[in-house]
Amino acid sequence: FSFDSVRGVMTRSYAWRAAGLEIEMNDLFSMSISEAPILLEHLTNTEIINLPNLELLPQEWSQEIHLLALSNVKSMLIVPLKVGGELLGFAGFDSIREQRVWTKDEIVLFQIMGRVFASVMKRKESSEQLILARDRAEEANRVKSIFLANMSHEIRTPLNGILGVAEMMKAESDDPMAHKYAEIIQESGDRLLFTLSQILDLSRAESGTLDLVFEQVNVDRVIDHVISFFSNAARQKGLFIERQHGG
Repeated sequence: FSFDSVRGVMTRSYAWRAAGLEIEMNDLFSMSISEAPILLEHLTNTEIINLPNLELLPQEWSQEIHLLALSNVKSMLIVPLKVGGELLGFAGFDSIREQRVWTKDEIVLFQIMGRVFASVMKRKESSEQLILARDRAEEANRVKSIFLANMSHEIRTPLNGILGVAEMMKAESDDPMAHKYAEIIQESGDRLLFTLSQILDLSRAESGTLDLVFEQVNVDRVIDHVISFFSNAARQKGLFIERQHGG
């Protein structure tokens, strides 16, 4: 049985039976942890629970006796499944047809089996948690990609209108200052469009769907564009932006 502390239940994970016992056993697939309080207490505080004769159990075991009687259990050996002090569940070895006293060697063997079962359960739990974390991360990336795509569309639509007006200003006005301002608007708008594309490219890179393209870049032109973006704001603050060529 494995424990689910969130739901407060213990669920049978695996079962092995001797031939001919299928009809005799009334299987317990799942039950509330609160239905077996004494069993839970002993599982937490002991290494093994040896019950050779259920009829001799004290009255405090009444709830557990009732559950075991449903499966016609005569004797039972219960091994807690623990890893690092954490109780994951238990392995029960039942005698159905008659009462049984287990030998010391059998008890040691069952304890070893319990450690193996606990280790397997913990690895399975860790694996499931990793898969869940991966699925959540992939879903978060998917939602982010959708958001970025929608955001890009919502910004591109009015921005294209602004760039169209700037193009008309350049075409229809003879004023040199109007031409200059229109060019700044166009350069800034093109830069914003490029930034939007980079944001989407970042999302594609994270998902592994980005195709990289290597090409030459005119560094002087890039620097001039950056300066043009901030030159007006710099002048308003009494500042001057200057670039120098190295070498």
